[in-house]
Amino acid sequence: MKLNNEGLYPQDINIISNKLLDMLVDIARQIIEPRPENENFQINPDDPNEHVSNWHQFGIITHTKVVLDAYITTISEYFIEWQVEDKIKSKLAVKIDNIAKYDLIKIGIILHIGKFARNFKSEGGKFEHNFYGHEAISENLIIYEDSFIHKLLKNSFSLTIPQIAYIGR
Repeated sequence: MKLNNEGLYPQDINIISNKLLDMLVDIARQIIEPRPENENFQINPDDPNEHVSNWHQFGIITHTKVVLDAYITTISEYFIEWQVEDKIKSKLAVKIDNIAKYDLIKIGIILHIGKFARNFKSEGGKFEHNFYGHEAISENLIIYEDSFIHKLLKNSFSLTIPQIAYIGR
């Protein structure tokens, strides 16, 4: 990655995003709690049956990729339709240590990983998983300095603390 006195170049965000996408299965496996109910989830964290199938048609990783693609390719169409394009584009163009918020959100989408720390509840004698609180879990995995994700973003990808804080929001 190219560094200058202002931090990363914007094109480096695409490199970081692609590396994180490539690492997502391994990241998931580090988050998934080792317990008998998670045996299949640990083996295949993208299994659609391990997501909430009445809400999602994809596994968590595929869902993440679909959301990221929609953010990159189609979100601006909605901004135009809703007549808010200029307002939103100006807010997303604001830079945090030389990287636009628009680009940092890409990493935030990829690291919406709290669902891998799913919970279980017992209903009718059967364990069922749920993802309550996954947003806060994602945030904590990103912003807490002792978290392996925080260390990855800071040490391996040279993101700054303000950038990491924004990603975790």
